[in-house]
Amino acid sequence: MSAKGSNLSHTHMLKDMQREGWGRINRQRLRFITRYAGHSILDVGCARGDYVTFLNKHGHQSMGVDLLAYQDWQQVRPQFFIQGDLPHLPFPSQSFDTLLAFEVLEHIPKPDLALQEFFRVSRKNLIISVPDCAMNDDLLRAGLVYTHWLDLSHCNFFNQETLRIILEENGFRVEVLTNINQILPDFIPLRSWHFPYKLAFHLSRLMARLPLRKQYRMTILAVASKNSNEIRS
Repeated sequence: MSAKGSNLSHTHMLKDMQREGWGRINRQRLRFITRYAGHSILDVGCARGDYVTFLNKHGHQSMGVDLLAYQDWQQVRPQFFIQGDLPHLPFPSQSFDTLLAFEVLEHIPKPDLALQEFFRVSRKNLIISVPDCAMNDDLLRAGLVYTHWLDLSHCNFFNQETLRIILEENGFRVEVLTNINQILPDFIPLRSWHFPYKLAFHLSRLMARLPLRKQYRMTILAVASKNSNEIRS
């Protein structure tokens, strides 16, 4: 299959697996944006574009780019959004202070090329998140795996160390590397006992906050600045 044919096939797969929640604001990610992002921001893989809309309402200059076009763009300001593909973002070098790439890199067949493009387009830093594929022994013994292991559109599987390495190999210096997005293992037994969905969800959130409870988180988030020794023309 040609490279073009492969890209088209991957695009169709992403479209088939498109979820309503893609692009919605995650408060944990938003805290890192508020603390580390510059004034101008590009959201790569913006999906429906909620971050772009929020950031423009709160003093930033923000745009979004996505492989797929979303109807939601027309309901806000379509000039804030553009359809584009990695590794060829339709922007000049150093166009934005900060690039956001939330749950994007695992979908890219050539992640190094994507990161090189992130480096080119950003002036200051990159805030990125990917699924954490380092499985916990407790979950494995319970016969559970994260959903991202089953997602056919995922090409890459990262843990904290491999994400750090690939960022550093492509000119970034990792300043923050942490896990976010707590999972709720109590949700499964509550639902098996026929608790209603919303009640099971809220109870499992409360139970996760109990003292001495183990915390399980399924997403890696990194803040990576451009290494001054690696600035490229």
